Amino acid sequence: PQEALDSERFSVSIENDTLFVENSFNPDVVAALKLKGHSVSINSGFDRGLFGGGQIIVRDNDEGVLFGGSDPRKDGLSVSF
Repeated sequence: PQEALDSERFSVSIENDTLFVENSFNPDVVAALKLKGHSVSINSGFDRGLFGGGQIIVRDNDEGVLFGGSDPRKDGLSVSF
């Protein structure tokens, strides 16, 4: 669960087809997208709020174990019992 929350995020604008990516995106990927004609905007700092945040809990029914993760970009935590 934590790996999913740690992954780079992106969002596509429905207004002008701009692809917004976090500043942690691989620069080679950003360059390749631009070469293909995509409009790419790199977001950092507070602008990363565009991508949202989350917490997650996954249950392994076979083992009876709960695994949790929390987005490092936001305040929050995952709690279960």
